Amino acid sequence: MSVPTSKRRGSPNPNRKWRPTVFIAVPANLTFASAIFLILELGHPFSGLMTISSAPLSNALAPLGP
Repeated sequence: MSVPTSKRRGSPNPNRKWRPTVFIAVPANLTFASAIFLILELGHPFSGLMTISSAPLSNALAPLGP
């Protein structure tokens, strides 16, 4: 009498459908990580990997006075 593969100790279940979970979890995790990265990066707009210029802000404040 043979023991089915899924009943053997330590062997993976061949009937398990894991691929849809991986194809959903990996893009979801990348999206979450990207959102966290952007929130942290844009918290300091004048330093870091992505920077913005201060020239437009200076141009807008110039007519208002010193």
